[in-house]
Amino acid sequence: MKEIKVLARILFNKLKTDLDKIEKDILLTLIPVVACTLVYLLGLEDLFILKYPSDLPRLLLTSYTSNFVHETFNHLISNMIIYLLCSFASLIILRMMNLKFFRKTLLAILLLVPFICSAATILIFEKYPSQNVREACGFSGVSSATVGVLIFCFALFAAFEKGSLVRDDTIHTHFIAFFCAPYYFLASYFEKGYILIILPFIPIIKLMWKYRRRKEKLGIIFITSLLCVVITYCSSKIFFPYIIIQNKIITNVFAHSAGFIPGIFLPILFCQIELQKQRLK
Repeated sequence: MKEIKVLARILFNKLKTDLDKIEKDILLTLIPVVACTLVYLLGLEDLFILKYPSDLPRLLLTSYTSNFVHETFNHLISNMIIYLLCSFASLIILRMMNLKFFRKTLLAILLLVPFICSAATILIFEKYPSQNVREACGFSGVSSATVGVLIFCFALFAAFEKGSLVRDDTIHTHFIAFFCAPYYFLASYFEKGYILIILPFIPIIKLMWKYRRRKEKLGIIFITSLLCVVITYCSSKIFFPYIIIQNKIITNVFAHSAGFIPGIFLPILFCQIELQKQRLK
């Protein structure tokens, strides 16, 4: 309970002092929400949706724009809620740690992930050819990427101490986030996939052993690491349902996987770049 109060106090103080510094981050976060909403309200689905096969110029264009298309209101709302919750939570956690790479990470995700998800979808279309024109759309690949970012941020917080990150501990936290991926992808489709949840506990236990004599630090590591595991478990059920075809609609689990991978690796990359710049100052 004491650890939760410490986290809440840090969060409140940072929000109070940094709100004016994150206006551009908030604006960038909201731009895709506005784009997805306008495409849906204006009925532009046919113009922007990915159709395969298609001529090359249209295929290149819709490989990006199709990620902002939603065919139903529930599809739109569910993606926007997950995206906003994960994005704002990640922004807040990073600001609590005095880290400023959220904007770079989100911008990279918004620019790259739509193409990566569409490429994964097209590869599946190629592998399983059909005489019919196949279509794909949705923001869930990007939403899946922001889940990866949030898992990384919670894991990274375990390495935060006295206003900065402990360099040796950041490696353990990167592995915590990285080891969440196998369960996220595979648990729903293998009989004993739940065993994969053990993987992130390997670096968690190693980090907890290092701070075994410091109860407050130990509690923070336990809480943040547990949140990583809980988010991985819950989001896996959302993005990787056991039944992927419902009401003639196929859940594109390949795009979800393709989005999650850069969602883990991009913040690791930008985190290391920022830490390196801090050390050179």
